[in-house]
Amino acid sequence: MIFNLLGMLDLIVAVAPCIMTNLGSAQGLLHDTDLRNDTYFPLALVPTFPVPLAFVLHAVSLWQLLHGSAR
Repeated sequence: MIFNLLGMLDLIVAVAPCIMTNLGSAQGLLHDTDLRNDTYFPLALVPTFPVPLAFVLHAVSLWQLLHGSAR
């Protein structure tokens, strides 16, 4: 259970600064640095798909641990 809670906390801590500083948007990143769109776009997919998927997997695992349905 500790692994799942720390994993969820890690995902929140990793994404929260990007959201708060507006570095999560392409416009903010491209304005601050000289990256082109084709180099930024693959990086934008990481917080869009794998991070929420990992969060949901931690939540499902925690749910199963708490309700005893994991065998």
